[in-house]
Amino acid sequence: GGARSFQASAAVFLATAAWIWNKFPETLREENKKEFDIAACTPLRFLRLFQDKTTATLATTIGLQSFGDYVNINDINFLYLKTVLGYGQAQFGNFAISVGLTQIANGKFMKTLSQQVGGVKATLISNIAWILAMGCLGTSRSIGTLALALLFMAGGHQRATAVSAYLQTAGKNVGMGSAELTAAQANLNAVLKVFAPIMYGNIFSFFTSKGRNLPGAPYLLIAALTAMSQVTFNTVSKK
Repeated sequence: GGARSFQASAAVFLATAAWIWNKFPETLREENKKEFDIAACTPLRFLRLFQDKTTATLATTIGLQSFGDYVNINDINFLYLKTVLGYGQAQFGNFAISVGLTQIANGKFMKTLSQQVGGVKATLISNIAWILAMGCLGTSRSIGTLALALLFMAGGHQRATAVSAYLQTAGKNVGMGSAELTAAQANLNAVLKVFAPIMYGNIFSFFTSKGRNLPGAPYLLIAALTAMSQVTFNTVSKK
């Protein structure tokens, strides 16, 4: 049942944490360690990224890209598939599994792509793939279009990988450490994850009420935001 699934997930997380604790050595040197500062644990930590033009632009790029992250669209996926395609829990579960497989495929795809064309072009290609995926998903009325959306997803899940690498470099140039940058980026994404699903639900409700019939509007918005992320990324010097 559902409760046992959560319990099993918690057990796996604990086992993973214990395994990492015992198997991986600490990489932070003693001379680089800092005293723990509870004041640094704030949900607004990401604002540090916006004190410099380059890091602000890269953080904006990542933020725009994150609107399409699967965790942000999972709820609207269920609502859309149930309303438009008549899917139930079982069919949606199969769709979720298929998305998971595309995430696995994308890991290999992005590694190969980045090695062959570099991070800048890989970002462009993966953003285009995600735009196409959201476009297909938002207009899908059959299993064929849904399958096409999954195909494009396999090219776009990790579209922020190269941008994150550039953010690490730019952040270090303004005195931010790797851990601080990683935490600030995760903080930014977490803030967006609070209201993105709510926003998509409201958009879906608006575009499917009072005679309006555009249930795919949230996906089309994500496609537009992803395009905006690419435009924003293009303004950053990659030297």
